[in-house]
Amino acid sequence: MIRRVAWATVYTLALAGALAPLPSWQVERWYSRGLYPLLQRVLTTASNAVPFALFDILWVGAVAAAAAVSYRRIRSAGWRSGGRRLAMLAIRAAAVGYLVFLAAWGLNYRRVALTEKLAFDPGRVTRAAASRLGEDNAAAMNRLYARAHETPESLSSLTAAFEDAVIALGAPRPVVPGRPKTTLLGGYFHETSVAGMTDPFLLETLVAPDLLDVERPFVIAHEWAHLAGYADESEANFVAWRSRCPRPSTSDRGSTSSRFATGIREPAGCCGSRPGMGTTRS
Repeated sequence: MIRRVAWATVYTLALAGALAPLPSWQVERWYSRGLYPLLQRVLTTASNAVPFALFDILWVGAVAAAAAVSYRRIRSAGWRSGGRRLAMLAIRAAAVGYLVFLAAWGLNYRRVALTEKLAFDPGRVTRAAASRLGEDNAAAMNRLYARAHETPESLSSLTAAFEDAVIALGAPRPVVPGRPKTTLLGGYFHETSVAGMTDPFLLETLVAPDLLDVERPFVIAHEWAHLAGYADESEANFVAWRSRCPRPSTSDRGSTSSRFATGIREPAGCCGSRPGMGTTRS
């Protein structure tokens, strides 16, 4: 009886987290600016301590556990009965996983939009303005191309500029930048043109192994923006761009210009979840 009540509570919380219309200002105040920054400092600091992607351990372990449990259930109970039990286990695992996702990072999707916190005038976003932006960026890319490939952007310079940007945008405290790591998913990243991803459980920064030096600054800053709690892709792009404005280097101006000139196409998030945790190449 107690077990049934416990699982019913888990299912209810998971459904509420997915469907309940949570007030964005409450999420902003209590989670995005309250609990989450503290959690981010702890989890990212811990994941930065190891040179490999802890997310690889999570997904490989999950696949191995699923395979082992499936084999045992079907072998002992047959396809029909074993299949029903596996379906129930999958539902339970999905509910628990979703609750952990929400607590660790996912509730940032429900925070107040950045356009509501900044002096944003949608009337200035016109076809002519977009055309001028594209022309200016194309000219900058052509002018700075050679120099942009001479000296890679240093991680320390990127970190300092990113900290300035998030503080200027109202972060209650500095964000712990993630240690850029490669992942066993590198082949998948290459085939699907994914440039980077944020681990939504352990809050670490994953990047494609074949990134060019000129691509790395924007991709890393974009993923760090996710660590700062900006779950929306357009907001993460803006934070990444804003982090390069105060102290732009030649190489990174080329990187930023290429992103804004061609645009960034985003796939469906991390491992089939909501969009917003990965960066795709333009």
